This record gives sequence, C-alpha cells and structure tokens, in this order.
Amino acid sequence: MKLHTEIVEEKQSALIVSKKNYPFITLLKNELRRVSIDHFSSPIIPKAIRMFRYIFIVNETVTIEKIIDNKNTIFIHI
Repeated sequence: MKLHTEIVEEKQSALIVSKKNYPFITLLKNELRRVSIDHFSSPIIPKAIRMFRYIFIVNETVTIEKIIDNKNTIFIHI
C-alpha cells in the first residue's frame, strides 16, 4: 500500500472595511501581500463575507449576529 501526500495551498483572503483611507491601511495591505493573503477593501461590510478569512474593521461597528453567523472568519476591530 502506497501513501500519497499532497500539499494544497489555499490562498487566504482579507477584507479591510474603512470609510477613510488611513495611512496605516497601506502598510496593512503591503503586509498582507507579503504573507500571500489577497486583500480587498470596502467602505461597508458586505452581506456575503464567508469568502474572507480575516476582516479588518476600522472605526466601524459590526453586529454580533454577523460575528455569530461567520464563526470561521476572524474579525479584527481597529
């Protein structure tokens, strides 16, 4: 019996939610790019967020229902 292993790299993605373009957001985007995480920006939290592993929320609020409904997503409030 042969053992066959395969490494599958699944690209992670991050969403940055901010109505303003603060200077540190550029640094954050560069760091995400450096660690091979696709990043997207939006002024509001979209309805469909399951495709994002990380969501950075800058000076905005998020409902507790959003967090409970998306347990596999990591929310970072800045």
